[in-house]
Amino acid sequence: MLGLKAHNLGIVLITHRLDEVEAIADRVVVMRNGRVVHRMDSPKGRRGEIVRNMIGRDLSTVPRRAPETTKPPGEVVLDIRNLTVEDPDVPGKMVVDGLNLTLRAGEIHGLYGLVGAGRTEAARAIFGDWRGEVRGEVRLLGRDHRPRDPREAIRMGVTLLTEDRKATGILPGHSLGTNLSAASLGAVSRRGLISDGEEHERNIAMMRKLDVRPCDTTYRIENLNGGNQQKVLFGAG
Repeated sequence: MLGLKAHNLGIVLITHRLDEVEAIADRVVVMRNGRVVHRMDSPKGRRGEIVRNMIGRDLSTVPRRAPETTKPPGEVVLDIRNLTVEDPDVPGKMVVDGLNLTLRAGEIHGLYGLVGAGRTEAARAIFGDWRGEVRGEVRLLGRDHRPRDPREAIRMGVTLLTEDRKATGILPGHSLGTNLSAASLGAVSRRGLISDGEEHERNIAMMRKLDVRPCDTTYRIENLNGGNQQKVLFGAG
């Protein structure tokens, strides 16, 4: 880009990466919730000012960790023992080998690993979205959990927020309403017929709860930014 700039080309760079902004940009415009909230020349050394305007408050007021709590542990929601997931294309090759995990109500459990470490495969197996053999014990709310497909997993109360929302998450070319309802049509259907009014009310309530912008069920999902697309997927789950 700097080479193009040297040839007198004007460039609009859209990015969240502040190191790129400081290294490349001559001027900066900060937007939040669809509005321009700040403009500046020469952004070098002014990262704090940019962040403050991006999030709407001073970074020092954002807690670095969740506050300590004395709340007692919740009941066990998901209990996984010795989960083994086999590669469907390479018999005998395990992509997950002996995973043990306990998730309690009111808890966020992080699962870390490099690409290929088995995180995605484990999640897909729990969601019933895996072609290979799955062994081990998985219990959901004390009951055996072996969904045959994602539809059955959803009925059991399990959903999956895909790591690649564009490829396997959103329904491009469709409205926010369609994307919100696609996985839960049974909740707005009676005897196989969808109640348009009930579907609309349910979707609007969810969009307001998650602060999806714009709050318009007819808006096409590919026109949303990444954060709002993720909110829609969360609401659909």
